Amino acid sequence: MLLEDKNTTKEVLELINRFNNSSPETGLLFLSVLAEQKNGFDLSHVIRVQEIARRVAEVLTLPDAEIIGKAAACHDVGKLGIPKELLQLDRELLKWEFDVIKRHPVLGAEIIEGISTVVKRQNKFLQYAREIALWHHEKCDGTGYPHGLTSKEIPIHVKITTVVDIFDALTSWRPYKFPWDVNAALTYLEENAEKFDADVLKAFKEVVNDILKETEKTLVTTHAHLK
Repeated sequence: MLLEDKNTTKEVLELINRFNNSSPETGLLFLSVLAEQKNGFDLSHVIRVQEIARRVAEVLTLPDAEIIGKAAACHDVGKLGIPKELLQLDRELLKWEFDVIKRHPVLGAEIIEGISTVVKRQNKFLQYAREIALWHHEKCDGTGYPHGLTSKEIPIHVKITTVVDIFDALTSWRPYKFPWDVNAALTYLEENAEKFDADVLKAFKEVVNDILKETEKTLVTTHAHLK
């Protein structure tokens, strides 16, 4: 099985060394795609998280929006170290199963640290990607994992990724659930607003509304061409 448990970092480094002519960004994004495939999903989740996170960062006028988007796409790279059988279960997880899956943030951070070691440098992309991988399940009210951080301790790029990832997970098909519609997912975020950064949530809703308008415009244009 690919990248199980204790050998995760070693095997990932071997993969990265095969791509040592590529940039750290390319190598890490490649591993993130592998993680999504192992999770039973296609590339679309990675693409959506990258694009929406970038747009939210732009609404917040953050200078590193492009980097934030790329780093956000790598949030689940640690799932390379989780058994596929657990990732693809079509039922509610048992406590011990969830405890194993909850290890993926730390595994992700270790993978990215390994990449930094291989390329012998650290840059903003790798820094953001590591923080996002490690903390994207943290919540502003301190109820998240793995460290139970509170709002002041969570970087803004992590807060953005958290909201985008949850929304995309809710509105996407999973083995254990059907996709929620957009309004239901937005309502969930609003009803749990204490868990998220208020400015990020406001910017995120603005981006979602813009995407809905763009989608509607595209559908209208396509329909007109088909007449």
